[in-house]
Amino acid sequence: MLSRLSLRQKLIAVPAVGFLIVGLFITAMLGLVNRQESSMRQIVTEDLTSIARNTSLLSDLSRNHVSLQELLTRYQQLDDGSSLNNIGLSRIHVIYQIRDNLQLEFQQQREISGRPLSEALKALLDDLEGYAISAEATLEHASDKHAETDRMVLLLNRSFSNTHRQFITFLELMGNTISRDTNTELRRLEQEVIAFTLGMSIVLFMLMVFSFRQTGDFSRSLHSMIQALNKLASGERRIGLRDRDYKTKELQQMSEAIDCFQRSLVALDITQSKVEETNQRLRQEITFKENAESELNNVLDALQLANDELETRVEERTQELAKINESLQQEVDFRREAEKQLQLFKMAVHNTSEAVIITDSDARILEVNPAYCQITGYSRQDVLGKNPNITRSDRHEPEFYQDMWANLNQNGEWSGEIWDRRKNGEVFPKWLSINAVNDGLSDYTYYVGVFMDISSLKQAEQQLERLAYYDPLTNLPNRVLFNDRLEQEIRTCSADHSRFGVLYIDLDRFKYVNDTLGHSVGDELLVEIGRRIKSCIREPDTVARISGDEFTVIVRSVHEAQDMEVVASKIIEQIERPVQIAEREIFVGASIGISLYPEHASGSELLKKYADMAMYRAKEAGRGRYQLFDSNMTEMNLDRMALTGQLKQAIAQDEFILHYQPIVSIADASIAAVEALIRWQPQEDKIVYPGDFIEHAEETGLIHDIGNWVLEAACEQAALWNKELEHPVAMAVNLSAIQFENPELPGYIADVLQRTGLKPELLHVEITETTVMKQPEQTENLLREISALGVKISIDDFGAGYSSLSYLMRFTANKLKIDRAFTQQLTERRNDQIIPTAIINLGRSLHLETVAEGVETEFQLQMLKDKGCTYAQGYLLSRPVDTEATFKLLQQHRIALPGASEGNPAVTSVSE
Repeated sequence: MLSRLSLRQKLIAVPAVGFLIVGLFITAMLGLVNRQESSMRQIVTEDLTSIARNTSLLSDLSRNHVSLQELLTRYQQLDDGSSLNNIGLSRIHVIYQIRDNLQLEFQQQREISGRPLSEALKALLDDLEGYAISAEATLEHASDKHAETDRMVLLLNRSFSNTHRQFITFLELMGNTISRDTNTELRRLEQEVIAFTLGMSIVLFMLMVFSFRQTGDFSRSLHSMIQALNKLASGERRIGLRDRDYKTKELQQMSEAIDCFQRSLVALDITQSKVEETNQRLRQEITFKENAESELNNVLDALQLANDELETRVEERTQELAKINESLQQEVDFRREAEKQLQLFKMAVHNTSEAVIITDSDARILEVNPAYCQITGYSRQDVLGKNPNITRSDRHEPEFYQDMWANLNQNGEWSGEIWDRRKNGEVFPKWLSINAVNDGLSDYTYYVGVFMDISSLKQAEQQLERLAYYDPLTNLPNRVLFNDRLEQEIRTCSADHSRFGVLYIDLDRFKYVNDTLGHSVGDELLVEIGRRIKSCIREPDTVARISGDEFTVIVRSVHEAQDMEVVASKIIEQIERPVQIAEREIFVGASIGISLYPEHASGSELLKKYADMAMYRAKEAGRGRYQLFDSNMTEMNLDRMALTGQLKQAIAQDEFILHYQPIVSIADASIAAVEALIRWQPQEDKIVYPGDFIEHAEETGLIHDIGNWVLEAACEQAALWNKELEHPVAMAVNLSAIQFENPELPGYIADVLQRTGLKPELLHVEITETTVMKQPEQTENLLREISALGVKISIDDFGAGYSSLSYLMRFTANKLKIDRAFTQQLTERRNDQIIPTAIINLGRSLHLETVAEGVETEFQLQMLKDKGCTYAQGYLLSRPVDTEATFKLLQQHRIALPGASEGNPAVTSVSE
C-alpha cells in the first residue's frame, strides 16, 4: 500500500505510524499501573483498617484495666463489697467483649492470612482468657476482703502485662504481613512493566528497519530525477514524454516546469519589443519636461516673494513665543515653591516618631526615616535597595502576606498588626499602615508604609490578661477565669456524659482576723488558705478566689456524691489546722456548699447559685461543715412563665420608667453626660430593678422591645433637655448583647435620632466588653456603622473580661468604662491599684477617654484623679434619680466634688 504514495506522503506516514504505536504502548502502560495501584490501595486499606480496629481494642483494654485498678484501690478502703462486685463485673464484661471481637478477627485471619499470624492471634486469645479469669478471681477476693487480695492484684497485673505484650506482638506481625504483601505486588508490577517495555522495543526496532529501507528507495529515486534533469537541460531528452517514460511523479512535474519556462522565454522576447516602443515615448516626454522647467523658474520667483512674507510671520511668532516663555518662567517659580514644600514634608517625615518606609513597585526600599532605623536597628545604608521582608519574623504564615498584598492591590491601602524582627534578632509587634501612591505622571506606583512599635501596648495587654484572669493576692484564678473553666467543663461533660462537682467555700471567723490583726495578716492568711485548698485537689481540678474570703473549686470526673464529700472533708480539715503568722497561731474554719452536674443543674449560674445556697445552709447548721444541695433549698420569688407574662404586660401598658445618673468630668466637675437606667414600676409604690428581670428578658427575647423603648425614651428626653439647657449634655444608653445580634440595629438608631431630633454626637451607646468579644467581626462592622452616624461608643465593664488588643485597636470606640469592681477595690495597697492604672494608661495610649464607675469614697476619687482618669460616676457624686431631679442637676451644670473649696469646687489636677 505504501508503494502508491508519493515520497512526501511516505516521509509523513512512517513517523505517524511510530507515534501511534508509542501512544498505544503508553496507554497500555497507564492502564496496567492504574489497575495495579487500585489493587494495592484496596489491600493496604483493608489491612490498615484491621490494625486500627485492633489498636482501638488494645486502648480499650488498657483503659479498662486502669479503671479496674482504680476500682480495686478505692473499694479496698470501704466495706461495700456488693457495689465493688457489681461495678467490677461490668469491667470484666468489657474484657470478654474485647475477646469476642478478637475471636471474629481470628476467624478472618485464619481464612486470609498465613499460619504465623493466626498462631499469634490464637496465643493472644488464650492470654486474654487467662487475664479475664484472673480478674474474676481478684474481684471475688476483693469483695470478700480476702487476705490474698494484694497477691491476686499482683497476679492480675502480671497477666495483663503478658496479654498486652502478646497484643503488641500480634500488631507487629500484622504490620510485617502488610509490608510483605505490598512488596509482592510491587515485584509483580515491575515484571509486567519489563515485559511491556521489551515488546515495545521490538516493535520500534522493526519500524526503524522499515524506515531505513524507505530512505534507500527515496535516495535512488532522487538520483534518477537528477540524471533526467541533466538530460533535459542538455537537450538529449525531449519535452513532453509520455507518463510511462518517467520513473517518478516528481520527475514528471519538473519536466513540465521546464517546458513552462521555455514558453516564458518566448513571451519575454515579445515583451522586450514592447519595452523599446515605451522608451521612444519616454524620450518625447523628456523634451516636454525641458519646456516645463522654464516655467518652473518663474514659479521659483513667486516662491521668493512668499518667503519674504513667511519671515514677517516668523517675527510675529517670535513675539508670541516670548510671551509663552514668560508664562513658563512663572511655572518654574511655582515648581520651586512646590519643591520647597516637598522639602518641608521630607523634614517632617525625617523627624516624626513613627517609622516611615518608601518602596518602588517592585518592593525595593527607596527611603527610610531615622525612626525606622531606631526601631529596627538597621541603618539607612543597610536597607536601601532591599526588600522590606529583611525584617520578617516568620511568625506569620505565607497566606497572611498573600492576603495583605491582595488587599493592598485591590483597595490601595492596608493596615493591621504584624510581628517583625530587629537587626539584633529581637521580635517585636508593630501597627503598620501601607498606602499605594501613584506619581501622577505615569502608571508607576510607590508604596509608603508607616508603623509604630506597640511593644509597650502588648505588655499592657499581657498585664491586663493576667490581672483579668488571676487574683493578684493568691495567684489563683479569679471569678472570670473560674466562670470560663466552669462553662468549658459543662461543655466537656455534656459531650461525654460525665459528671463534675462545684464547691463553694466561705471562711468562718475571717472578719474577726481582719478587724483584730489587720488586713496584712488577713492577706497572708488568705494566701495560706488558698495553698491548702489547692493541696487537697488533683492537678486537673480548679480552685479560684472569687471575693474576699470566698473560694470555689471545680472537681472533675466525679463518680458519685461521696467523692465530693471526701474532698470537702479534707479541705475543712486542712483549713482548721492552725496558721502561723507573725509568731501567732491563727484559727479559722470553713463552711462548704456542694452542687453536682448534671443532677442539680446543667447551667453554670445555677450550679454556682445552688452551691452558694448549700454553703449558707452549712453555716446555719453550725459552721465548720459541708452541705450537699437539696432541691428543697430553693424558692423562686416569681414563676418564670408568670414573669414572662408580667413583662409582656409591662411592655403593653408602658410600666417602665427611666432614672438617670450623671457622668462627671473630674477636670471641672461639669456634668458631661447622664446614663439612662431602666426601672419597672408595676405599681405606684413598687419599683423592680433591672437585676430582677433583664436576664429573663434576654432569655425570652423581650429585651428587643424593652431595649427599643429605652433608646427612644432616652433620646426623646435628651432632645427636650438640650433645647432648654445652656450647656449640651449627652445621653448614655446601654445596649444588650442580644440587641447587638440584630444587623438592623444601626438603621434603627438612625431612625430614632431622626424622629426625636437629638444630635448624633449627643448619644453615647454603651456595650459591655464581653459582648464586644463575643462575635468580634460582626461587632466591628456594627460599631463602624453606628460610629458613621456620629454616635459615640463606650466599652462598658472594661477589665471584667479580656479583650484582644488587636481587636480593641480596630473597634471605633470613644470611651472605656472601668468596671465598678475595680473602682471599689481601690485602696492604698499597690496590688489594688494595678488594674485601674493599667486600663487608664491603655486608654491614654489608644486615645480613648476613661470613665470610672462605682465611685463611692473621696479616696477613690482622689486616686482616679492622680492616675489621670477623665470621668467619674457613682454614689459619691449622685445616685440615679428621676427625670425632675436630673433636670435640676443639669441646670446647675456642675457638681460640688467632696473636698473642694468654694472658689474651686472641682478637682483640677487632671485635664481632659
